[in-house]
Amino acid sequence: MSETPRGPITLLREIQQKALSPKNLNGKDRLACVEYLVGEGRSVAEIAELMQVVVRTVQRDLEKIKEHHSITASPDVTRRMIGNLVLDADQGIARLRKIGRDRAT
Repeated sequence: MSETPRGPITLLREIQQKALSPKNLNGKDRLACVEYLVGEGRSVAEIAELMQVVVRTVQRDLEKIKEHHSITASPDVTRRMIGNLVLDADQGIARLRKIGRDRAT
């Protein structure tokens, strides 16, 4: 019978409660935990200590995570990304103008 997959929050909770040794995590689960911890603002050194690995292992994991999330450059992708950035900038400017108008009244 296969074990139910556990997310990084559950795994990290079990590690902190000493119910699970981080050394027993497979590579995929360790990467998920590292990615979650980075998102929570933990430093590489803090992650290494919690996961019971050396700093270099966490740095390698971060490189794998970046590679996993990377996109292949192409003119179409570049145009869409620039379009999204321009839209976000325009929306941000509009929000700032609204805040300025609201404060003026």
